[in-house]
Amino acid sequence: MPPQSPIFNFQSPTIIKKDVAEKEGLDLTVGIFGVNNNIVFLFGSMMAYDGEYQPLQSTLLRSEDSGVHWDEIMLSVKNSSILNFSMLESGIGWVLVFNPNPPSYKYTLYQTKDEGLNWQEISVIPLSSTIFPIALQMTWIDELHGQIDILYDGGFGYLEFLTSNDGGNRWIQSGKYKPEFDGNISTLTVLDSYRALIKDNSESFNLDHSGFWKLDGRYGDPRTNVIVIKHEIFADDGSFNVQEMVLPRHFNYANGQIVAPK
Repeated sequence: MPPQSPIFNFQSPTIIKKDVAEKEGLDLTVGIFGVNNNIVFLFGSMMAYDGEYQPLQSTLLRSEDSGVHWDEIMLSVKNSSILNFSMLESGIGWVLVFNPNPPSYKYTLYQTKDEGLNWQEISVIPLSSTIFPIALQMTWIDELHGQIDILYDGGFGYLEFLTSNDGGNRWIQSGKYKPEFDGNISTLTVLDSYRALIKDNSESFNLDHSGFWKLDGRYGDPRTNVIVIKHEIFADDGSFNVQEMVLPRHFNYANGQIVAPK
């Protein structure tokens, strides 16, 4: 059995439904992003069941020692989840935080300029519809120019392409695609070919191409209480070494704090 990493340092939670968290506990539901063979991020949310499975707060964890110690380096956002993470080799990066609570869906963009040590809110993404919005992907070609592709899911849904040329402070609609429907076909079905091109949050090559990170299962295996991280380290001769780290998936909430299981 691979070694388990119980070493987490969480910030003060922003959970509103404290009774739910205390009763059900919290499930770490995350994607992964690797900077190099030492620095790696887990991004997503702490979720619990309250009539339905839902995020109680966002979470962004950073490790500097290949996943042995994890620090929550951005203050969590209540009832929200981090759905998209992007970073450049310069250390400038962005996360997109989604609050899915109707009637006012909200995407908020945060930025770091020091490889994820500090984060600052820089903008709220302008949405052109009240239909449920799904941010399919966020891409950046440099420190100024980025694009967010949003799918408005519904019988009359469409794709919207938002672009920024100032690092994410302002966004404009640069394009829009509305599929032609033949009968009652869902927007997601029509756009399956597009969605297949989206980066899978369960795996990540390092920015310096020195290794590869992968979660065992898209967001960890929901049938278990662990998340398995597989880390491939590439050698100059073309060989690679595989390391495996097992993290707890289920956490306790007690006395106003998130606590890793013993």
